[in-house]
Amino acid sequence: MIKGSIARRYAKALIQLAQEEDKIGLFGEELGSMARLLEEVPELFNSLRNPAVPKEKRREIMEAVLDQAQPHPYMRNFMLLVLDRRRIEHLPGMASSYLDYADELEGKVRARVTSAMPLDSEKVENIKATLQDRIGKTVVLETGANPGLIAGLVAQVGNYLFDYSLYNQLQKVRKELIAGR
Repeated sequence: MIKGSIARRYAKALIQLAQEEDKIGLFGEELGSMARLLEEVPELFNSLRNPAVPKEKRREIMEAVLDQAQPHPYMRNFMLLVLDRRRIEHLPGMASSYLDYADELEGKVRARVTSAMPLDSEKVENIKATLQDRIGKTVVLETGANPGLIAGLVAQVGNYLFDYSLYNQLQKVRKELIAGR
């Protein structure tokens, strides 16, 4: 089975439960914090997914982590299920997929805009409004800077990429010159 489909399937089940319980935000936060913990503490992540570590020991480790985190009882059960089914390595993907499903339910889309130089708040709001007009959904915008773009910006919205950078334009001209057009 494709790894992404495993993550999406578990995330879909969790988002359905979250909807029933009216806990979409809470479950998203808890799942995201667990995924971040495993990414930030690779020793823990490796222990939980290592088949050489006995199943009982892996469960004991997870229960200790959950005792510290004190998640909602359903989230606790979800984490133990993921561990018992040996799907813990897919947890970061589950968190990402869950966030996508939650955004979809709320009519939101996440976007990342990278510009040559940091953008001021007015420009960020203008870009956000333009994207919302084009897409028809509420945009949650993340910004960053990459001097390699020279000028302009690149916007990643879901699976769409809008590249209005000078670097990209120069590469297009270069290709045309090489092709002799």
